[in-house]
Amino acid sequence: MARSATVLKIVILTEVRKMREKQLEHERELCYGYRDSPFELDQWEQENLKREFREYELAKIALEAAEKKLKAWGRFVQKYCE
Repeated sequence: MARSATVLKIVILTEVRKMREKQLEHERELCYGYRDSPFELDQWEQENLKREFREYELAKIALEAAEKKLKAWGRFVQKYCE
């Protein structure tokens, strides 16, 4: 009798774990893309923000360099490019 109760307990716990995993997966699917806190960024959002800021800084530097090159052409830019 004790052995069957132990087996039954194991089976029930296994089924409960499966149900809980399905519930967690369902919650993740429903909540994907929503921030936990409106005042804080999570680790991945912080990394994304930092990466995009670095890309912005590099683009700004490239734009400034291109503007300097165009200024070197002076009046020819207006004559031939506009």
